[in-house]
Amino acid sequence: MNKENSMEHAGSLEEKELEWKKQGKLLARFYEAEQDVVPPENFKDAFRPVDRILRCIDERTKGGLPLAGSGMLLGKKEALCIAREMKIEVVTSHVDCGAAKIAIERFNGITLDNAVERYAQEWGIMFAKELGVPYAGHLAVAPNFHNARVAYYDASGSFDWSRVKNLPAGFRISRKYLSPDYAKTEIGIAVSIAMGPHGYGHIIPFRDERNSKFIFTAIGSKEELPHLVEELKPVAAKYYGGVIIKTLQIP
Repeated sequence: MNKENSMEHAGSLEEKELEWKKQGKLLARFYEAEQDVVPPENFKDAFRPVDRILRCIDERTKGGLPLAGSGMLLGKKEALCIAREMKIEVVTSHVDCGAAKIAIERFNGITLDNAVERYAQEWGIMFAKELGVPYAGHLAVAPNFHNARVAYYDASGSFDWSRVKNLPAGFRISRKYLSPDYAKTEIGIAVSIAMGPHGYGHIIPFRDERNSKFIFTAIGSKEELPHLVEELKPVAAKYYGGVIIKTLQIP
């Protein structure tokens, strides 16, 4: 990736400052909670999916049902099994997919922008064909950097933060359909992106420490939440206090 493209993808400092403040206002209830977050009004609407389109965990790909890179990191066989369980009806890919970059690095270490975009599209087209559903295209995303400060670890399999006005933008990990080990891989990818140059990156250390930590939010029933929190603890621990865990109970 050349310097010009990298800077464009990462977003300007001014853009990040504005988005940091915007998301911070929505995150106030999370930082103020000891652990159990008081949900916003109409929280139940977050569990009413309007489509069964396969999307990425990227916070900028709203709606549908999420798998990192539309399943590419799972491998074809396992991804097909999970997508069928999800009852996926349409497959998408998207611009600037971090999962596609990770997948390419696994194979040959090439991370040129055009190689990442090509691989994301090729996976989406192939996967839709194998699944027997339409491929809806390689979608643009906005903003041109990752603006999420939270990752949702969802046991319901239907959660979509964008359907509730006062929920912050966040990566979505669909724990219902994933093994604990792989679900933790996806949430690890989320926090590494958010804290890296394609997220808020170097501006984080200059913020108020208490209100700048990345948040893992477990979403589940009263009985499920303690188990989800235990799964998240070893991932959060890797960031030496930079990640905290909160919970939202399914209504």
